[in-house]
Amino acid sequence: MIISEIFYGVKCNRCGETCEEEYAFWSDEGSAIDNAMESEWMEDKGKHYCTNCYDFDEETEERTAKPDFPEHVKNLRKFFEKMIIGSERNTTEGDNHFTVSKSLYKRQKLETFEENYIKEMLGDKFISLECKKHERYTQFYCYVMVAR
Repeated sequence: MIISEIFYGVKCNRCGETCEEEYAFWSDEGSAIDNAMESEWMEDKGKHYCTNCYDFDEETEERTAKPDFPEHVKNLRKFFEKMIIGSERNTTEGDNHFTVSKSLYKRQKLETFEENYIKEMLGDKFISLECKKHERYTQFYCYVMVAR
């Protein structure tokens, strides 16, 4: 017999990461939220933030959500997620830039048309694009640096 069941998980409202500390999905909403909070996630006004998407003030012990990603960073992340086959996508922040990376499935670089699309999409926000082998793994990753 096949049955249908609804499961609950917590996804970061800023970066889209799913809380997978113990399990990724739970049979009730409360357990999913409890798991995220026990994993140091933050909840603010009904939104949830992973540990990479808020700042923690050690003096006051207050957590403050980081601002949303700029639209051009969101678009690059969507492009990587929907169009580039690979398992892992990550976004890191510097003082004046973001670096969005994506693992590449069974290839060592992006196609020329993919690189051109990224450069066109980002316009003057584009800084650099590099594909290289991961330090510890055999997989290749693409790194795109963009201005804030």
